[in-house]
Amino acid sequence: FFNDGTPFDYIPLLVLVGIANDGIECTAVQVSELQPSTLACLYGNFKVLANIAVHHPDPMSQVDKCVSDLCDKLDEVAPEIDGPVGFVSYGSKADQSALVKSLETVRKSLDTWEKVPIFSTKPECVSMGTAVLGGVSHGRVTTLTEGANKKPKAQLAIRVQNVATAAVGVRMSYETGKWTPVKTIFDFDRRVPAGPYPIELNAAECAAIRATTSELTDEEMLKAIKEHEGAKGIPKREQAALALQLQVVQKLTRNGEWMNVGNVSKPLTKEDPDNDDELVACERVTLELSVGQTGMITSVLVGELQSVVQANKSARNSTLRYYIGVILAVIFFGGFFIKSYLEERSFDIDTKRLLSYYKHVIPGSIADGDENNARYLVWKYRGKRHKLWKRLETKYGIPVRHAHEWDGYVEGEEEEEEEHQDLDDESESEPADDKEQPDL
Repeated sequence: FFNDGTPFDYIPLLVLVGIANDGIECTAVQVSELQPSTLACLYGNFKVLANIAVHHPDPMSQVDKCVSDLCDKLDEVAPEIDGPVGFVSYGSKADQSALVKSLETVRKSLDTWEKVPIFSTKPECVSMGTAVLGGVSHGRVTTLTEGANKKPKAQLAIRVQNVATAAVGVRMSYETGKWTPVKTIFDFDRRVPAGPYPIELNAAECAAIRATTSELTDEEMLKAIKEHEGAKGIPKREQAALALQLQVVQKLTRNGEWMNVGNVSKPLTKEDPDNDDELVACERVTLELSVGQTGMITSVLVGELQSVVQANKSARNSTLRYYIGVILAVIFFGGFFIKSYLEERSFDIDTKRLLSYYKHVIPGSIADGDENNARYLVWKYRGKRHKLWKRLETKYGIPVRHAHEWDGYVEGEEEEEEEHQDLDDESESEPADDKEQPDL
């Protein structure tokens, strides 16, 4: 807090340096959220920014290198931080005594860390911290905080945001004895837990890689994969799937060597249900890698694990279903459009037929040339046009012809009936289909 009591946003950084029998370790940690009510856990949040570990038979000789590498790493991951508020050493009394002397020498070579104080701890510091973390992880040490509804809510007394202290990668072998360079999946100082990271494995891709001796571009690789797909490529895909091997590796130090984690696996194979001693080649699978809070590596195979032959049949059936669906959709929507087109065409023809009838039978009348009225009548008698024509013929005594059939018609050739008939009344001629009929 400032002198006036107002809080300010400052998160102190500590550098923890420890000596063990097989090496030295430096860790940069930000601590925050003071908890005066919980003396066992005075600070609640621990955010690890970087970790440098060096395995060496004489760890004291690596203090300078370890601290210098940590300083460079902090400039990379957290350039806004000025420097640590202190060094904290841990280990036995003899190791810490020698370590403090080395740190006093090392800090003089670091411009911004020259005046950083050094704090020693008791030899049992690590074991005590382990016991506290164990109690916190089992919920025996908690603190109260306000929830969303401002009611007290219990939470773990210590929240640790850790980083990966080791790098994790994979390497593959497409042919016996030939391994590819390691592909790094999770690098050092990666926030954990991390993953799952999916790695797609495909028999066709493996066959394409086996068939080429040089590195291919993405476009060339896609073309090569397509060449090995289908029924013709089944033998090569099966050979490639059975030959594929995968090894998960781990690097414990930044300049160290990759070490195998677990046994070599064959992800594109499965046991033959009929013969346990034989393996069946699979078409594709996804390997998911994860790193836990404590650095534990887990790998899971995700997929149906269909054999190459089964996958080829499924792909063929899927293609057939796709094209059948497309054809049915075309037939359905095409039939709908054709039906609409034919109905519209029939509507226009009957409208012209009715207008032509009015023009030749009752020229000069209101109905003559009234397209809206004609369209309304044709729409009104949709599905029963024959009744409309019959009513017109009954009323005017002249048969209804198509528009092109009026070319040879001579006016007065057929006499209109003198008797007027109300076309809106269908009770005398035939049963009415509608309560009201329009005026013809």
